[in-house]
Amino acid sequence: SIVARAGAAAAEGFARLYLVPGLAHGDGKFRLAWDGLGTLDAWVDRGEAPKVPVAFDANAANRNRSRPMCAFPTWPRYQGSGPVDEAASFVCAAP
Repeated sequence: SIVARAGAAAAEGFARLYLVPGLAHGDGKFRLAWDGLGTLDAWVDRGEAPKVPVAFDANAANRNRSRPMCAFPTWPRYQGSGPVDEAASFVCAAP
């Protein structure tokens, strides 16, 4: 509804929606660890809009796993090479 009201270009300047693969409420497969407040502060205070934030998994068994947080409607897609536990091995792509 934000895009419908403000237009895609305007909405991009003040609103983003990020979906994290595997994230669930509570103890899901992916427990998000990232500096959301710092990211928001940088956007508001310094005009540094988030590009592709990286989410880290806080589950003890997956401590080093990371994924890109892609702006909706894009989604992380494995590029076919590189470690599957590293965000750099993924690209944000249309579903």
